[in-house]
Amino acid sequence: MINFDKEFPKESIKIINSLIDDIYSYFMEIGGNLEFEDIYATVFPEHKQDDEHSAMQDLKTLHSYIRDRFPHNLNPLYEYVLFNILYFVYDSSDDGFNVGEIVTKYLTDDTVRRLDEGTLRILREIETPYDLIGIIFEDIDFLDVGELFEIYKNQPQIVTKFFNIDLDYYEELMPQDIKEEYRRIRDKLVSHSLDEVKKYSVNEFKEAVMEMVKYFKNVVEHQKGFELLNTSEGGVNEKKVQRLFQIIAKLCLKDTDIIVNQEVDLGRGSVDFYFSIGKNKRALIELKLGKHQRYQDGINYQLPTYLLVENVDFGYFVLICYTDKEYEKSKGLFKTAKELSTEYKKDIRYEQINASGSYKSASEIKNKEEIKFE
Repeated sequence: MINFDKEFPKESIKIINSLIDDIYSYFMEIGGNLEFEDIYATVFPEHKQDDEHSAMQDLKTLHSYIRDRFPHNLNPLYEYVLFNILYFVYDSSDDGFNVGEIVTKYLTDDTVRRLDEGTLRILREIETPYDLIGIIFEDIDFLDVGELFEIYKNQPQIVTKFFNIDLDYYEELMPQDIKEEYRRIRDKLVSHSLDEVKKYSVNEFKEAVMEMVKYFKNVVEHQKGFELLNTSEGGVNEKKVQRLFQIIAKLCLKDTDIIVNQEVDLGRGSVDFYFSIGKNKRALIELKLGKHQRYQDGINYQLPTYLLVENVDFGYFVLICYTDKEYEKSKGLFKTAKELSTEYKKDIRYEQINASGSYKSASEIKNKEEIKFE
């Protein structure tokens, strides 16, 4: 049987595997009356749909995993196949292949006595194969390998650090040419020598920090980084923005001896980021969201306080705007940064990031103003 959740009681895992078996058998019965490419092939990745012999063996092995009494952890290919079988049966049935009555059959009086109320509620709420998908799969990264690889090609640490995904695990879901390209990129990163680290003067240090912030802006605004921040469920919180910023900062500065520390307690609060090379080359960076009503306090009071407490001469205030309105409203902070620099005798910089995703694609641009590249 499939070992999908260690928190589930063994009795309920058996029941769910029995449900999967019923659905799987139904799928195999339908497919047996048609040509291989009409149904069976469609549940496999495209690069595996031409090998009928291998695919049929995989379907047979996966079915045996479901039916036997040994706990099996599925590899990404089998997860991909099982997901698509469950979804196919759900989507192709007029009633979504109702399994509610089948669940009732397995919930005998003796079984009910052995299960807690929470588990029973989950089982009784299962009506279709789609409900099983939410129980069996902790995540469905195996469906997004193509998109993840596209991100990995340009920003590998977003995949490995931000998403915490090891693409080695999903190699079987990659076509051969993509697999070879992935390995070349991965091996190049692994073989990168620490001896290539660049040393910086004070001015070069400041330039490197400014270039890093500009690169972060470019990634978010022009390389679809906004999709990681401004999701269909709304803008992510400040902690997740900081996480992405940290990943990109470390990626940009990996060939330097600049240290990037996050959430450093300075005595009168914790600054978001502390960049340093020893004591003479230091920068403090504070990130805020434009949707917060008091984001101006971050540049007017918070950042100057941190700079004075730590006796640091260089600071950056970065504002993430989830709407064009927030972006336009906050443009006056460039002037504020200059005034504060004079007042406190510090080099205080400001940058605003438009994470609205409203910029037009190149093919849609009709005039220079719509390029939006600062």
